[in-house]
Amino acid sequence: MKAFADFNATSQTKFKLVMLDYEESALMQVLNEIGHPEIRKDIVMTGYVPNTEMPSIINQCQVFLYPSLRESFGIPILEGMACGVPVITSNTSSMPEIAGDAAAIVDPTKPDEIVAAIQKILSDDKYKRELCEKGIRQAKKFSWYAMAEKYLTLYKQI
Repeated sequence: MKAFADFNATSQTKFKLVMLDYEESALMQVLNEIGHPEIRKDIVMTGYVPNTEMPSIINQCQVFLYPSLRESFGIPILEGMACGVPVITSNTSSMPEIAGDAAAIVDPTKPDEIVAAIQKILSDDKYKRELCEKGIRQAKKFSWYAMAEKYLTLYKQI
């Protein structure tokens, strides 16, 4: 939230942050803690979104921002990549392994790193295009089909 507030404060174009399945009271608590309750007007809260509707939302993003502190696998990162959207994610837990070189990797505790990653993607068309192309390829590595092939190979070895 702090990174979003800092980014929008310095950006000529004001962006919206879309948050899925998050409680209003929790959001306001965070915004008050970071001293930026005024950015609530720039946050779109969708409530619960069925999986079937996720691609239509993700496809409208300029950047898929996922600076989670921990993640067991990283499915949201792959969803963003599969939609051809540049992804920014964390350097923690499983996320760097899942993202590979197909995402901007940041320290989720450092808003300035997140802001710099957003700025680079939005200002460097070549970099943005590279992340999108690499992301699509990276997401394909984790498809159900790829998983089934790997399991079949393992079963054949037994």
